[in-house]
This record gives sequence, C-alpha cells and structure tokens, in this order.
Amino acid sequence: MTPEGYTVDNVVAPDGKWILVRGPDDKAYLYPLSGGEPTAVPGLDLGEGVDQRSFDGRFLYVHRVGEMPAGVFRLDLSTGRKELWRTLMPVDEAGLRNLYPFPTPGGEAYAYLCARWLSELYLVEGAM
Repeated sequence: MTPEGYTVDNVVAPDGKWILVRGPDDKAYLYPLSGGEPTAVPGLDLGEGVDQRSFDGRFLYVHRVGEMPAGVFRLDLSTGRKELWRTLMPVDEAGLRNLYPFPTPGGEAYAYLCARWLSELYLVEGAM
C-alpha cells in the first residue's frame, strides 16, 4: 500500500483520502490512498508523536515524546503552525517516564496513559 520503507501510523483522514505514515528517515508523511508520492507533514518535528486528527482532518494533535509536563499542540496541516491545546501532567509524578495523550477528534475531552518506573531500595546492614 505504501512505498518500501514506510510504515503506517494510526491516523487516517476522515474522508479516507490519506493516511499518516513514517518514512525511512523517521519523518511523518501524508500518503494519498489514491496513489502518488507522500508529502511531508509541515511543522512536525522529529521526536513528536501524533496523537489524533481533528474531525475535519485539518489538524493533528501532537506532543513531544518524553517531555514533562506534556504540551499537546494542534498542528495545522496546511500551514505547519502549532498552537498549544493542553498541558498534561498527572498529580503523582513518581517514576513518570512518559505520557501518551489521547484527545478526542473534536478536542472536547482527552485521556492519557502514563509509563512509570517504580522500584524499592532496601538497605541491609550486618548481614555478613
């Protein structure tokens, strides 16, 4: 379905005309399902994750992977302009490694998944 070396992401245009793909250079592209060449997503930087598309397909919700608090931006696909949509951070920051936002296409609500590394350290004295 896509040129060799491209992988399909989780975003499809609402009208079914394009899908989001990652190229061999790890950049994001819009790939036309009717055929043709992929087009680079303007304004999307390496290290940014794509979380959702808007209902009309004009915007993508994106965030910088690993950055805390997580700023989620609306990226305009026609201009590459980003505007801050929400800043997300759980109350309990213990062991927080990453945050994965899931905004709704209309931007009226969201959920997020947290990745944490938690451990315990024990000090044993006089065991020998």
